[in-house]
Amino acid sequence: MLSRETRNMGYTHYWFLSGEIPPETWELIRRDSEKLIKALPDSIEDFWVDDTEIGFNGGCETFFLSREGNDRGCCKTGHVPCDKLICAILSIAQEHHPALSVSSDVLLGVKPDGWADACAWASQVLGRKVSLPWSSSPDASTDELTDARPSGLRGVWRSALRLLNLG
Repeated sequence: MLSRETRNMGYTHYWFLSGEIPPETWELIRRDSEKLIKALPDSIEDFWVDDTEIGFNGGCETFFLSREGNDRGCCKTGHVPCDKLICAILSIAQEHHPALSVSSDVLLGVKPDGWADACAWASQVLGRKVSLPWSSSPDASTDELTDARPSGLRGVWRSALRLLNLG
């Protein structure tokens, strides 16, 4: 089992977009993201939300999501307060555009409650249910997560390989 220090230091979320998010879909993601950012203002610095990008400095690494094709991203959060916002934005982005593949170290057993808390918070802020960006719950067995759609456990490794241009 990883030590608490190792888990916090290496806690990362990954995403991959093949193709482009249509402008009308991006507008939905943009509006939801703005509401979420405004609801968590104290931990966000230097944020921008526009017609092609959403990004901010949350204290660990800069989060950056683009609507333009072949976006490969990852953001190490170390469980800083903006982790909740990053999980929420990735969840609503995947909800609005299912072709966005989202993975996280949570699928490897690192802090499974963070995503559920983020989705519950986003649901409260947005006034509608926001679901996890993969088909299995964070309490699912490793076998269930491995067999989940591509954004499950296999997606973590697939996303990491794509980021390194190895897959």
